[in-house]
Parts: sequence; structure tokens; C-alpha cells
Amino acid sequence: MLSADNLPRPPYGTYHDWYSSQDTAHLIRKTQDAENIFRKTGITFAVYGHADSSEKLIPFDIIPRIISGREWRKLAQGIEQRVLALNAFLDDIYHKQEIIKAGRIPRQLIENNVAFLPEMIGFKPPGASTPISSARTLCAPAKTSSTFWKTMPARPPASPTCWRTARR
Repeated sequence: MLSADNLPRPPYGTYHDWYSSQDTAHLIRKTQDAENIFRKTGITFAVYGHADSSEKLIPFDIIPRIISGREWRKLAQGIEQRVLALNAFLDDIYHKQEIIKAGRIPRQLIENNVAFLPEMIGFKPPGASTPISSARTLCAPAKTSSTFWKTMPARPPASPTCWRTARR
């Protein structure tokens, strides 16, 4: 929220004014309320294979991450590039397997991966031009100069919900 000189970054101007006027105890209670809701509704994860694989809350911060339109455009370009690359990789692995034939990735690395489904080789999902990657992406509300971060499940590039928003 603050820059190196301890002033609010431009996208945080209005929010910083509001936040500075809030009672700290109230914000702490609201954070605890949110954590309790997360626990009750099961918004948790576990890191399997670690000594402590108990369910943990998804990391949550009551302070939103606000970014400028310029920052968003840079992020959106990177997200779009990664989704296209992941989908191209998955499409190749489940179809022509050119990356394996070229020796760029050993066949065993793919075939021994627990997420690889050999029964899906050659399958194209109906209505999808590319496979759906299992990434998560950021989406911004339309027509804003600054935006709050929010995550949405990854969708194929044709998805009107997330993809078009990210291209703005």
C-alpha cells in the first residue's frame, strides 16, 4: 500500500484515507470473522507429504491488493502469455507430442506424472479449441483505472467471464 518513502501508492489514495480512519480492533475482528467463515465453509488446503499436513486456511488479507491500470495491463499480458503457453503445451502433449519427439522433454517425465491421463490422448473437449489449464488467473472489473485482485478458476481462452476481462 505504501511506497518506499512511506506515502500511499497512487492506486491506494482513497483506500488509504479510509483505512487510516478505521479502528484497528474493528479490523482485527473483521479479519477473525472472515477466517471463521473460511473454516466453517472449508476454504482450506493441505500440503500433502509434509510433516504437518493438517488443513490450513487459504492465506487471506483484509487489505485488498490495488493495482493501477498500467500495472494490470502488464499483468494481463503475462497471464495471457502463460495461459496460451500452458494450453499449447497440453495440446501438444495430448496430440502430436512434438516436444517429446524433439527431445525437449523426456517421455518418462510426462508418462510418469500422476496428472498425465494417457486415456485423454487425442481427445478434444467439446466446444474448446485448447485444453483447460489448471492454473488460476486474475481478473479485473471492466472500465476501471485501478483494480482489486481476485482469483477465478482458469477457463479456456474462449471464456467470456475471465478472458475478455483480462484483455481490456
